[in-house]
Amino acid sequence: AETKVLAAGESGALVYLGGAGVATATLPAVAAGLNFRFYSTSAQIHVVNGGAAVIQGSYHHNTNGATVARVAVVNATTLALHSTNPLIGDHFEVSCDGTNWYLSGLTNHELTAT
Repeated sequence: AETKVLAAGESGALVYLGGAGVATATLPAVAAGLNFRFYSTSAQIHVVNGGAAVIQGSYHHNTNGATVARVAVVNATTLALHSTNPLIGDHFEVSCDGTNWYLSGLTNHELTAT
């Protein structure tokens, strides 16, 4: 697993979270127009840290089954793939308006947003 601190100059990047342990990515300071897309390449708990800014928005997950659920995320500073059922291919993206990060994604099971 890897720890990566993203820079504003990497905006638009596809960030692959993988390895045998927890991979952690930290978003850069907020600036309008920044955006990143995250993909899980291993079935592990991977973490995206919003730094000093909050993450808002929503995502969909299939409840580790066949039922799709929409989940709102409000004022979170960290997102983590679910500890029980993360899957390869879980993905979400964040974009920034200069104040907040905004989330959209699709995962096998709920994210842990804190």
